[in-house]
Amino acid sequence: WRIANIGNAFSPNVEMLLEKHPDLVILTALPATKLAQYQTLIQAGIPVLVVSAWLENSPLGRAEWAKLFAVLLEKEPLVNEKFAQIETTYKHLSSLTDYIQTRPSILPGLAYKDSWFVPGGDSYVARLLKDAGADYHWHYKKSTGSLKLDFEAVYPIALSADFWVNPGTVQTIEELLAKDARFREFSPIKKGQVFNNNKQINAAGGNAYWEFGVVQPHIILADLIQIFHPELV
Repeated sequence: WRIANIGNAFSPNVEMLLEKHPDLVILTALPATKLAQYQTLIQAGIPVLVVSAWLENSPLGRAEWAKLFAVLLEKEPLVNEKFAQIETTYKHLSSLTDYIQTRPSILPGLAYKDSWFVPGGDSYVARLLKDAGADYHWHYKKSTGSLKLDFEAVYPIALSADFWVNPGTVQTIEELLAKDARFREFSPIKKGQVFNNNKQINAAGGNAYWEFGVVQPHIILADLIQIFHPELV
């Protein structure tokens, strides 16, 4: 196998793609202005398939896109069976939190240059938190993407949150505090209830949360329930 550098989705090397003449080009959903760059490929008879799994507001909805690739690779029976198992497990785990009395409050993400990006209320992350039995402050914000907030808007939530999850790429509390001294005042820091999603990273920097989590949301959900409601699992 020889890997060719064809640029990225926003600025593809169209000439090289034409030279290689692949059987199929798979893209993530892009703005229309960016998709226009691929018209040359389409006119040359190279099929372009747009995948918009990242726009799904359900973790299971994101995972179900695997069925599309199953069709392309002629693996439908195998993938359908695997997805059915994942769906059953996810729904079972989610049902464990249906009648819980207390839902801990969650602070997600990390500040970047005084801006804090948090998941929209209609995002798959917000759905994961809900299914895991958490109380997510921005659940009412109707967006499937991220919300850009000022540090000041997040600060009062952070002062009383029960848990802080997915704070960037840091490995330790010390690393986190080195980024901003104000974090010391956050309740999850004081309680020692900060959890990141970067425990499994390979030598090339690939993170299992992102690489595998999209098709195994039941594992992520089980971890979150273990964190928020250990008595349930």
